[in-house]
Amino acid sequence: MEAVAGVVVALLGVFLGRALNFSIDRLPPAREDYGGRCSGRHLFRPAELAPVLMYIWWHRSCNLCRQKIPLRAAAVEGITALACGGLVFWYGLSLASLILIFYAALFIHLAFVDLEHSLLLNVVVLPATPVALALFPFTPLAQDWGIVEAYLRGLAGLGLGFGMMLVIYLVTRGGTGAGDVKLAALLGAMLGFPQIVAGLALGYILGGIAAVVLLALRIKSRKDPIPFGPALVIGTALVVLGGAGVYSWYLNLFRFGN
Repeated sequence: MEAVAGVVVALLGVFLGRALNFSIDRLPPAREDYGGRCSGRHLFRPAELAPVLMYIWWHRSCNLCRQKIPLRAAAVEGITALACGGLVFWYGLSLASLILIFYAALFIHLAFVDLEHSLLLNVVVLPATPVALALFPFTPLAQDWGIVEAYLRGLAGLGLGFGMMLVIYLVTRGGTGAGDVKLAALLGAMLGFPQIVAGLALGYILGGIAAVVLLALRIKSRKDPIPFGPALVIGTALVVLGGAGVYSWYLNLFRFGN
């Protein structure tokens, strides 16, 4: 049953990815010149509801406007579909899986906007933070706690995430962006305490690895900004999927076998 539900939800996830693509194109500062790419103005025409399929079937061109379909459009829909299907397959059709699908949609939106525009939008991050805090007691990370303790841990995670990133922002004098500070508060509300510690640590490790690779391959220079939001998002996603065990694993790294 979980497998069938996962496939059905994965197909629905394609349409969620389409909505995410529309938002990714529209929420950042308006861009009138799409550089010969499909602008998605025909959002709900039947033939264009699934760029991930059109990208394959119509040789990477929109069947209606004949403009090039960007690879990002297909990637967003494909990743969203896999995330939705996988979460339902793993957790079943439950409130927890629906919350995690909401998290996944947020992660995908934040990561791709930051990659394309080097922006973490207040219009997404700020309203999502209290919503994530309200949902935290019903996520798999908080299942072992009572609702009051879960809310307290969610608040602690929010405060700690914001505080840790704010210190880094001040010490590095803008080495990370102010958007990263607000993002860390959102991620803290999602992970709670103490999991936010592991989430931010993993994010920094992944961000450092990505920066080294980009510099080594000369895709980026030392003067180019490298978006940090996607690394923080991936680190958080790993903790969400791994549960409290990820935090225990993180602590064990510093015990040196003791």
